[in-house]
Amino acid sequence: MWQSALRTFNDPDTAYLFSPENVCARDRGRVAKDLIKHRLALQTNRHPEIWMRICRTLCDHYDGDPRKILEEGQHDVDVIIRTLQVDKKDRFPYLGGIKLSNYWLFIVTSFTDAHLSNTGNISIIPDTHIVKSTVRLGLADEGVHPKEVERIWRAILKTTGIVPGEMHSALWRWSRGGFAAAL
Repeated sequence: MWQSALRTFNDPDTAYLFSPENVCARDRGRVAKDLIKHRLALQTNRHPEIWMRICRTLCDHYDGDPRKILEEGQHDVDVIIRTLQVDKKDRFPYLGGIKLSNYWLFIVTSFTDAHLSNTGNISIIPDTHIVKSTVRLGLADEGVHPKEVERIWRAILKTTGIVPGEMHSALWRWSRGGFAAAL
């Protein structure tokens, strides 16, 4: 996905997709075609609809600037997550879900100069690979619910000084790589 995003950003014909105002000014068919061009969107209907709805929310409520979401949330992780989850189907589809809202904040804190409070409350983002890694480590049984995986990691890391979100990349890569590395 990162490579698809970079190719999309570097292509002069598709770079506009990273500007909510420019997305909102274009026709849905064009946006869908351009999101698919470098495989930034894989589902031809659903993903462009989500992208356009989030861009519309950013244009209508945040002057097209996602940093204003952080400002509205007083740079507090807990408040920002609640903001993303309010009316999430209409305002922030997909991004308002527990996994992506936490992952988005993890990305914001890891790759931007934004300073947020309560970053320890960013979840480990219990996607398929995190669940598999948790089971592989013997911390949970097959069929464990993702919310339980989130709770398990929060409890394990509570006194370590490690933020749960910091574990995501290592566990995700380990699972994605077929658990190749020995423990």
